[in-house]
Amino acid sequence: MVAAAVAIAFADSSIVVLALPELYVDFDASIVGISWVITSYNLVVAVLGIALVPLSRRVPVPWLAAIGLALFLAGSIGCGIAPDLTFLIAFRILQGIGAAFLLSASLRLLVALLGGETSVGDLVTVLEQSQPRVSRHLRLLAEAGLVESFREGRSIFYRWSAEGLDAGVAGSVASVAGSDD
Repeated sequence: MVAAAVAIAFADSSIVVLALPELYVDFDASIVGISWVITSYNLVVAVLGIALVPLSRRVPVPWLAAIGLALFLAGSIGCGIAPDLTFLIAFRILQGIGAAFLLSASLRLLVALLGGETSVGDLVTVLEQSQPRVSRHLRLLAEAGLVESFREGRSIFYRWSAEGLDAGVAGSVASVAGSDD
């Protein structure tokens, strides 16, 4: 579901380009004004997407996705009823905020699935298993030296242990997940 939502959010940027000539005429706008329909969305997604990375480690993935979908949907409805270019750009910014939350949620899921640092809660969500079951398996993996745990604030995160895995496998997992470890 998150993957589909992210695909829609990023396709939206390209799809709107097709509507620019009609928006130009309907809103009797300048080229510079109409360019902000695209620029505002992309700028907000890029800047807020980076700013949300620390938050994505503390907020559960389903919450990030739900917030993102709600904001994106509200922005989309607003764009559909925008009476002028100023409102259209404001609603595009709201869509961009929603898309940034969706991006943050999808990146967290990718890291959880590809072996980066992740919390038990994220794994429970991704694997759709109970917390005790996931914790038990993580404890067994830690005892075997395959994963290591570390605390950040009140949360406990896990990552692959470079010592427990073959260096080539650990390096591959880390590079795919975008980890510096």
